Amino acid sequence: KAQHRPHRVGGADGWTEGGLGGRARVGFDLFDELIIEVDGDSTVGATVTLRPVPLDRFAELAAMVGSGLFPDGPPTLGPWYDPGDLARSARRTIAYHCTALDEVSPRRWSLPLGVFVADELVGVQSLDGADFVTSREAATGSFLAPAWRGRHIGRTARHGIVAAAFEELGAEWVTSAAWQGNPASQRVSEALGYRHDGLQVDVVRGEQMVLTRFRLHRDDWAASAARPAVTCHGFDGFRDRIGL
Repeated sequence: KAQHRPHRVGGADGWTEGGLGGRARVGFDLFDELIIEVDGDSTVGATVTLRPVPLDRFAELAAMVGSGLFPDGPPTLGPWYDPGDLARSARRTIAYHCTALDEVSPRRWSLPLGVFVADELVGVQSLDGADFVTSREAATGSFLAPAWRGRHIGRTARHGIVAAAFEELGAEWVTSAAWQGNPASQRVSEALGYRHDGLQVDVVRGEQMVLTRFRLHRDDWAASAARPAVTCHGFDGFRDRIGL
């Protein structure tokens, strides 16, 4: 199996507002107070915070992706991540975080949030919607740096984003999908009460990628007794932008 050494994808000044032409500034100004705080269990041992990754932390995010996220994963995980070109994967990740908040609209939106533990950036948790005012359905996606896995951080972050979807945005459904060789992600979905929702077959860079889909209804989520305390701030501007 090929081994990938970390790539240098930019210094501390490589991901600044000036280097990006300033296009990220609008979205960051609108949503810089958006934050989700989730009480971690004894395994996590700290509060897990979800918030937009600040511009001055982009170098950390780029280094995380550029060092490789899935050493034991499949050859492809979607168009944004290519284990054969980690530097390009890092650039795509940063571009996504720069443009997503600036392009939020009722028709289509994406909310990528950094996952922070004691102010250390350890991963990303996202929420995506299309025609959400009518569909009331949103999809989650996430990754953690390899060193932070196995500590319930991913599960805690998912609790936070799901709570925000239901309580702050009024979602009826939250969906997720995991490639079939990723049992950890599937266990997180099952632990939160998601139900299996069939298979999805994608083709990425000429290769087949089979995912297991999961779906969670707000009633099933509300009936769960195992939810941690979640506190959300600063969603007013985001609700306005998506037409709520």
